[in-house]
Amino acid sequence: MLKSLELYPHLVELRRWFHEHPELAFEEVKTAEFIVAELERLGLNVHYAGKGHSVLGELVAAPGKPFVALRAEMDALPGEEATHAPYASKHPGRMHACGHGAHMAMVLGAASLLAAEPAKQFTAERQLSDCAEGTPNIY
Repeated sequence: MLKSLELYPHLVELRRWFHEHPELAFEEVKTAEFIVAELERLGLNVHYAGKGHSVLGELVAAPGKPFVALRAEMDALPGEEATHAPYASKHPGRMHACGHGAHMAMVLGAASLLAAEPAKQFTAERQLSDCAEGTPNIY
């Protein structure tokens, strides 16, 4: 059984990767591809139609259990990061100043825990990564 503390170092790596590679709304190609790879590594069915679309990860488990949906936005904000952190944005004019990098890491962490023992927890898990905050999901 996977424990949340075991995930901590990986979650830090995920969050730092997202923070270093911000992409503005509807331009999140590398971010989406990164999330797709992570969800596939976890064994989820992944639906992604390409640039400008959201990512949907789906794990089908035990019939009769509750349905769980997890959601995080992928988009960054325009602006210059001045933190000088070792994981600061590597892309001038773009940064994750709104917490979306952390949100994506947390949702992927929760998906990891649920995927480790799906039959005990839920019928299906859907991990949604939206291409922009406040926009309808585009799959």
